Amino acid sequence: LETIKMATAGAIIGSALALWFCLGGARNLAAGKIVYNISRALLNLIRTVPDLILATLFATILGIGPLPGVVALIVLAFGLVAKLLADTLETIDPGPLEAITAAGGSNLERAIFAALPQVLPDFLAYTLYAFEVNVRSASVLGLVGAGGIGMILQRDLAFMDYSRVGLIIATIFVTVLLIDGLSTFVRRRLV
Repeated sequence: LETIKMATAGAIIGSALALWFCLGGARNLAAGKIVYNISRALLNLIRTVPDLILATLFATILGIGPLPGVVALIVLAFGLVAKLLADTLETIDPGPLEAITAAGGSNLERAIFAALPQVLPDFLAYTLYAFEVNVRSASVLGLVGAGGIGMILQRDLAFMDYSRVGLIIATIFVTVLLIDGLSTFVRRRLV
C-alpha cells in the first residue's frame, strides 16, 4: 500500500507541476525563444537522471523512508509528463490561439482557453502513464532506502528468504498488471 501511495502522490503532484511548466517547453506557447530553450534543456536534464540516483540523493538529504521516494517520483513524473505534453502542445490546432491573440488575449489566456482544452485528454492519459511508471519505479526505490515494498524486498534478499522474495515479486507483477489494465481502460474512455 505504501508503494501505491508513493506512486499516486508522485504522479499527481508531478503531473500538476508539469501542466504549467510544459507551456514554456512548447514552441508555439513559450514566452520567447530563450524561455523555450531553457525549458527544453531543463526537461532534458531532469529526464537523464535515473530514478535510483534521484532516490539515493533525496534519501541522503531527507533521510530513510517514503518521503525521498515520493520526491524522486514527483521529479520522474514531472519530467515525463512535461516532455510529452510540451510535444503535444506543439501539434494543437493554431486557430483558437490565433483567435484569442486577435481578441487581445495574453499568453496565459491563450494557454488556458485555447491550448489546454485541446490537450486535456492527453494530459490525463499521460498522468495515468506516469502513475504506471511510478508504481514500477516505487517498487525498486526501496532498495536505496526510499520507502515502499523495495525496502522489504531488500531485507528479505539480505536474509535469503527467497519464498518471501518470490511472493513480493509476484505481488508487484500482479499489481502492475492490474494497474496497466485499469489505466488502459481509462485511457480508451478519455482519448
